[in-house]
Amino acid sequence: MNKFINKIYIKALVGANMAKNELQKMREEDEGLDIIITIILVAVGLVLVGILVNYAKKIVSTADSQVNQIGNTVGGLNSTVK
Repeated sequence: MNKFINKIYIKALVGANMAKNELQKMREEDEGLDIIITIILVAVGLVLVGILVNYAKKIVSTADSQVNQIGNTVGGLNSTVK
């Protein structure tokens, strides 16, 4: 009976080692995939930042022209009041 238990134990150890090796392979493949996904996400982030900067430029330009118009209107009113 002891030999039978030893054989089962050895088979369990071999199976566990095979499972460990398979998990290690999957982890290594997953790390490569993680690097690719990270690069893609960084690229998408940079594109989004570029788009946001472009919109910010448009907003600042519009606000600047509005402030200039208000300044011209106030200046015109001041000159007519004097």
